[in-house]
Amino acid sequence: MKSIFLLLLCTIAIVFAEVTVLKAVQTIYDRSPKLRIKGSGFDADEHSLILDLAATGQASLRVDKDFLITKDDDGLILKLLSGRKWVNLDGRNPPVALILSGVRFASNPNQNLLLEPVIIANVLATPTVKASEDIIYTTATNELRINVQDSWVPRRLIYFSTLLCTRRWATRWSLLSLWPRIRLFFV
Repeated sequence: MKSIFLLLLCTIAIVFAEVTVLKAVQTIYDRSPKLRIKGSGFDADEHSLILDLAATGQASLRVDKDFLITKDDDGLILKLLSGRKWVNLDGRNPPVALILSGVRFASNPNQNLLLEPVIIANVLATPTVKASEDIIYTTATNELRINVQDSWVPRRLIYFSTLLCTRRWATRWSLLSLWPRIRLFFV
């Protein structure tokens, strides 16, 4: 009788064991150093967690090869290893969804504790800057122009000027229109 009761108790514990993830989609770059997953039920040791994390059509990222896991009070922090990307964006139009489709513990790797796949982040291409050798402080110009062009940003011209407020507000408006994707600040 005791063995049947223990078996029933273990079965109930397995059925009710689950991981919940807060469905707050972050926007990150493909080479962002950290990604936070907020949720509960990550009760195992950091090294005992197995995550199925990938973009659609790509192989799952691997712990200790692509990223490291650190537990936090309200979830997990994933740290991308150097030279790695969250998503391979070749042949894709960003943003690309990074999906957490499974959470398993090493003690029972066949049981997925996540009830349904969750989009963790939208991944954009990391912006690049090409240096210029132009020297502008010796010229007669009072303006600086920056051309922004990437696969996820339509071609824009950011224009800085020393003229009065009308142009500064226009410049700030141009920067604000790019706000979610480019974080530029100026006084």
